[in-house]
Amino acid sequence: MRNSPPSCTVSAGTKSYAYFDDGRRAVKETPAGATNFIWDGQDVLIEKDAALATTGRYTGFPGAWGGPGHDDRLLHPAGR
Repeated sequence: MRNSPPSCTVSAGTKSYAYFDDGRRAVKETPAGATNFIWDGQDVLIEKDAALATTGRYTGFPGAWGGPGHDDRLLHPAGR
């Protein structure tokens, strides 16, 4: 993995990012914790926390897994 940009500072604190060699984001770290991104080719499908518990799923439209409409992907928080 590569780190680019290594970090940025926002009003809520510092955020750091790690990327795969092909430029896809692998991890986002904030004062609240880490978010790991699970990919299927060019599409991020799942977000997981540092303990690897699922915190969100992305779909093309509500009630579907992937499929048409990838340009309008929605984040569904875990448990919904």
